[in-house]
Amino acid sequence: MRTDRARTGRGLRAPARRALSCLLAAGALVGTATGTAAAAPAAVPAAAPAAVTLGSALAAPTTDLATQKRQVVAGVNAERAAHGLAPLTELGDVSAVSQRWAEAQAASGQYRHNPDFSAQLAGYAGKGEIIHLSYRNSTDGNWAVRGWIGSAPHHAIMLGDFTGMGVGIAVGPARVPNAQTEIYYVVNTVEGTRPATTTVSAPTTGTWTNRGATHRLQGAILARYRSIGGPGSVLGLPTTSELTTPDGTGRYTHFEGGSVYWAPSTGAQVVRGAIRGTWSALGWEASPVGYPAGEEFAVRDGGRVQRFSRGLVYWTPKLGAHEVHGAFARHYAAQGWENGSLGYPRTGERPVRGGVRQEFQGGTLTWDRATGRVNRS
Repeated sequence: MRTDRARTGRGLRAPARRALSCLLAAGALVGTATGTAAAAPAAVPAAAPAAVTLGSALAAPTTDLATQKRQVVAGVNAERAAHGLAPLTELGDVSAVSQRWAEAQAASGQYRHNPDFSAQLAGYAGKGEIIHLSYRNSTDGNWAVRGWIGSAPHHAIMLGDFTGMGVGIAVGPARVPNAQTEIYYVVNTVEGTRPATTTVSAPTTGTWTNRGATHRLQGAILARYRSIGGPGSVLGLPTTSELTTPDGTGRYTHFEGGSVYWAPSTGAQVVRGAIRGTWSALGWEASPVGYPAGEEFAVRDGGRVQRFSRGLVYWTPKLGAHEVHGAFARHYAAQGWENGSLGYPRTGERPVRGGVRQEFQGGTLTWDRATGRVNRS
């Protein structure tokens, strides 16, 4: 472990795109689980599934992410209490750093430490980081905590002389054989205080005036907006205050350059550009793809993709933005997503006699209503 003020640990690493093989220590974990662990400011992943198909890659975690974050905070503090240590306060600015790095890993599929976390948390006397990667839909925050407890470098970070913490969790598509999903966990720990630190339990509000109208943001949407640069970011100024979605489940704010949507199971996510345009045309969160569950990221040949709770929306310069969900998404995942022989979607779904059809660069998928099967031509 490093001994400088930005404390780190060196744990086990396993490439996320290889077969899952690193058996985690028994005791705290289910005996049949496999996974990886890492610490670099202190990081560790764990847990992978038994045999499942890539077709289930889009399934949401059994436990929603908001609950999992609470489990991580409670689990870390319970372990500290067991060793006679004071609890860590969850800090909004630290959680913003943790969440952004969890999302970056989920987008890229690269399981690694944040090389810039120390700079991003400048002002704190001490900093640490532990990470965790799971391939099970059933994994939750308690599982991640048990994995850290079972690894000496990570356990040392948990029990270090810190005073605050932040938690980030993000879900990515399954990219390895026999995986159900990829769930990335990030915990950053800090010592001391710095200006403008706020606790998650007592979120601040922020107001901005745009064209004579004043708009108020708060909570997770405000934190996400600030974390990407506020009015100076790609979103620009807000054009609405924080509003409740028609289904009563989520919250959202529209901005000059896009929107931020929040739901208990997905957290606060930015959606913008042509992907946002297609999503809005489909019906926003009431559409077949649901709420945004991650933020857009780059894929091959200049393409972009964004994950939603029930599907994906792809964009390319030549083909525009099109959704993929349901049975077509499962078939698409099994053949390698955009890197497979189907390539990128050329259209969205459209009804045809006896079913539904969607065109891709490398062929056409047709869902037969009578049989429930997807046929390729």
